[in-house]
Amino acid sequence: MISINGKIISEDSLAREMQYHPADGVENARNLAAEALVVKGLLLEEAQKMGLEKDSTEATIAALLSNQLTVTDSDHENCKTFFKKNQDRFMGQDLYEASHILLAAPPDDVDARKTAMAQAKNILATLKQSPEKFEILANAHSACPSAKTGGSLGQVGRGDLVSEIETFLFNLEEGQLCPVPVESKFGVHVLKLNRKIEGQPLPFEAIKGKILNYLREQEYRSAVEKYISGLVAKAEIEGVTFNSKLNPALSTSDYSLV
Repeated sequence: MISINGKIISEDSLAREMQYHPADGVENARNLAAEALVVKGLLLEEAQKMGLEKDSTEATIAALLSNQLTVTDSDHENCKTFFKKNQDRFMGQDLYEASHILLAAPPDDVDARKTAMAQAKNILATLKQSPEKFEILANAHSACPSAKTGGSLGQVGRGDLVSEIETFLFNLEEGQLCPVPVESKFGVHVLKLNRKIEGQPLPFEAIKGKILNYLREQEYRSAVEKYISGLVAKAEIEGVTFNSKLNPALSTSDYSLV
């Protein structure tokens, strides 16, 4: 039995909450769900005492935390210090100059796929003997608009191409022809990496806003956890052992630094 200050949390509530807390094993998921329900229960109870109840659980908790927490924004010097200590995290993405020859074939057309694969293998065999013919073969055989520019895709970064192509392309050496045809939803590709441009360090001014948001988020999380820890310490709680962070599903948005 799980209870907060004498109020029992039903098994039905616990079962519903478990879907939001995937974990290794049912017991771990159950305990995470119990922790979350206890924390939310304590916060709602506190909000009720202060007359801060709103139309929804989320709005009520937000009103309580806004009323109770004071978060000090990091200043320019704190941001600068964090930047200097973590410069390896602030790099522009790598860029790749690539080319391809697309032998188009619908993913559900088995015969067309076989034909495209056979054609791609023949083109690869030719290119292994005569790599200088890539542009000519792209112009003659590729079903992509890039055929007009010898198959050139220009400069691309991660996320610009379908994942099947990126998996192979980004593991090639400069000037290397992919040794096997690559299938995607568009058909079969013959790939070549012409050049890799390493990501350059980002200047402080370009990343300062993200650092400020990141530090603000960390400060907020710390304040939430400290506040909840105080509520837990004063409450009579049965049936739950707190093993994880005390702010499940209560923090603001996560901030990426790059």
